[in-house]
Amino acid sequence: MLHRLKSEYHMYYANLRVTYAGRIRALEEAAHSSLLRYANNTLHLYTKDPMRKVSLKTIQDDLINAAKAGCTYVEYTINTYLYQAWEGDNVSVITGTYYLHPEKLFITEEHSYITLLQKTFPELTITFTEKTVVDGVLRIEFSVS
Repeated sequence: MLHRLKSEYHMYYANLRVTYAGRIRALEEAAHSSLLRYANNTLHLYTKDPMRKVSLKTIQDDLINAAKAGCTYVEYTINTYLYQAWEGDNVSVITGTYYLHPEKLFITEEHSYITLLQKTFPELTITFTEKTVVDGVLRIEFSVS
């Protein structure tokens, strides 16, 4: 039964990707461009505190300082990134979710900040919890063994 449900789920989203291919392409390009800039430390995450801009280098420094202080995680309350495109479509680069009107389509994992951070820090646990429609908490933690 689980195999059948997975198959139906993948078929549904595969059909949506084909149906909305033209609309998705613009969103994928925006997400990919943003991720490249973030990976090169030329773009930062916008936190709730407008003076605190979090780049990939900042996260690395914060993790080192947290480890020195005996803390097993760092957290950032960040704004969700919604890039708009054609006819109200947008993409959340944090979670890698396309919002297509009237459908909601989840994109593949290579176009999200979460996945980029997981690839950059494979030994850490990275989670994003939405608090409201405009922000959420990004938590990066060490696994203590």
